[in-house]
Amino acid sequence: MFEYADAAVQGALDAGATYADARVVIRKNQRLSCLNTVIEGMQQNEDGGVGVRALIGSSWGFFRDQDLTDAAARAAGTRAADIARASALVAGPALKLADVAVTQTHWETPHTETRSPFP
Repeated sequence: MFEYADAAVQGALDAGATYADARVVIRKNQRLSCLNTVIEGMQQNEDGGVGVRALIGSSWGFFRDQDLTDAAARAAGTRAADIARASALVAGPALKLADVAVTQTHWETPHTETRSPFP
C-alpha cells in the first residue's frame, strides 16, 4: 500500500506542492445474521482509497480517490495540488512546517471471536 501513498505524494510535489502527505485506507467488513443458531446470511465487503493533502504557500488542497492504482494515486496528488493552488488565490502568510520522519503503521479494531453456547 505504501506505493500508492508514495505515488500520491509524488504527484502533488510534481504539480508544485511544497509539502504533501497521503493516507491509504483499506476497510474490510463482515456481517453475519443468525436465527436460532442457524446462519441465515453473510456479507463481506472491502473498500478503500487514497487521500492526499498538499500545501502551496499557506493554502491546503485535499483530494481522495477510491481507485487504488499508481496512476489514480498520482492523479489524486496532482488534483490536491491544483486545489491548493486555487486556494492560494486568497493566501495568508507562508507556513513553516516541522521536519519529521515518515511513518508507516497498521491499525486493527480490537475484536473477539466467540462460539455460540447452542449446540
